[in-house]
Amino acid sequence: IKYDPRVLFDYTNELRFLIMDSKSIYETVDNGKTFVKKGEIEFEKRNGNSVIVQDAVIKPDNGSVTYLATNLGIYKSVDSGMTWENMKNNFKDDIGIKSIKYFKNDIKCFYMVTDYGIFKGKE
Repeated sequence: IKYDPRVLFDYTNELRFLIMDSKSIYETVDNGKTFVKKGEIEFEKRNGNSVIVQDAVIKPDNGSVTYLATNLGIYKSVDSGMTWENMKNNFKDDIGIKSIKYFKNDIKCFYMVTDYGIFKGKE
């Protein structure tokens, strides 16, 4: 997995945020004084391609739910990054998700940016 370190803020708990590196997720619940390793990010290869994480977001109303935008689709965690599930979206295998964002007025929907345009996803 290729990935630059990323900080994800939990808007349901101002003292909690996640830091992700190429393989691991670290969580703080005391505003960065201490960190606990939450889990390993391990994904399968598809068609010989490794997963490359492009972007990530914590669901605004539920800090346990995190989405990863990757070159091979969307991955979701419902346990603060301990485990990940491939969302098996309706995109072709070769479509990469460049970015994923929530729209502040409708947190049941998120938007994905790809090389083919912008798409709306629903939970």
